[in-house]
Amino acid sequence: MNEILRYVITALIGGLGTWWATSLNDSTKREDIYADRMPMWLDRLDKITQERDELKERVMNLQEEVSKQSETIKNQSKIIDELTKSVNELKVSITNNTKELDKDVNEKL
Repeated sequence: MNEILRYVITALIGGLGTWWATSLNDSTKREDIYADRMPMWLDRLDKITQERDELKERVMNLQEEVSKQSETIKNQSKIIDELTKSVNELKVSITNNTKELDKDVNEKL
């Protein structure tokens, strides 16, 4: 019983000593650490939030530009297809006319 009492008293003294030492040391007070740095964290959060909002706006503008350019490309593709068709028709017409001319020239010879 005497030994148990000695261990209990030693543990109590050690616990009280630790509590007293940590309560005197300002660097171990978590609230003080957080409170000291809170303005810095809030400023950082505001800055990051503002950057995010600016990036969102940029992304939306870029998506709009991409959409417009896609429509332009689509329209230009249609025009190119029509021009290609016209060129092919002209080729056929030239080939036919050349054949007719050759035939006429050969007949006159």
